[in-house]
Amino acid sequence: MKDRIWEADYRGRTLRVVNRWALRPPRMNETLEVEGREVAARRGGFVRLRATLRAAVGLEGTTRRDEARIAQRAGSPRTGCHVLADGELVGGEVGNRLQYPVPEIARSQVETGEGDGSIP
Repeated sequence: MKDRIWEADYRGRTLRVVNRWALRPPRMNETLEVEGREVAARRGGFVRLRATLRAAVGLEGTTRRDEARIAQRAGSPRTGCHVLADGELVGGEVGNRLQYPVPEIARSQVETGEGDGSIP
């Protein structure tokens, strides 16, 4: 199958997310790259509804936290991606909402017993 690729430029650095999947056996591979260097990956998992890749990347004496959230687009069967740098949405499908729980709300629901962190 064809890879899904999303790129974002943030403060002169290129962030790239690659989502690969194979039909037989149903396997998913996701990678997060900064300036062509792989910084986070999930390999060989079965098909899943969403994935999160996180990495702390050292840049000129400072550390930035990069993140990729891959999930189904809201109201669509297609896969989408949000690319974040230090918690700020900087690329991917910025105009599309993903079927991805807000981490703070999901954590609060699980801690208080008011839900299981799933998307309403």
